[in-house]
Amino acid sequence: MDISGKRGFKDDLNERFPATFKAIDGHYVRSEAEQTIDDFLFRNGVLHAYEKRLPGEKCVYCGFYIPPGNNRQPVYIEYWGLENDQYRARKRSKLEVYRREQLQLIEITRNNLKNLKAYLTEKLRSFHVVLD
Repeated sequence: MDISGKRGFKDDLNERFPATFKAIDGHYVRSEAEQTIDDFLFRNGVLHAYEKRLPGEKCVYCGFYIPPGNNRQPVYIEYWGLENDQYRARKRSKLEVYRREQLQLIEITRNNLKNLKAYLTEKLRSFHVVLD
């Protein structure tokens, strides 16, 4: 609950989809796919956070956040793993926030997981994120 005693989006999300998958860096994430992404970032020396609130939004959180560095803006990563109507509506609203706030976004789908190393390496480098 937030300090007002009201339930927020994050509380509801934690209840419906608990973060039970532990990545090697200690982050608890919500799916095996997110665990794979988190582990890739950690193994490649990319400083990151899981589920950081998006700028200008009270109840919208990114999947992963890479802070700014070396004359580079922050980078956000979203894994789009589900395909139902409610999820698609949430995805559209999140994409609108990314567009409106002009945030640098890397989108990952199930298809990208097949070759995550090559895909994510290319995308991160295009945003000037240095990998170890």
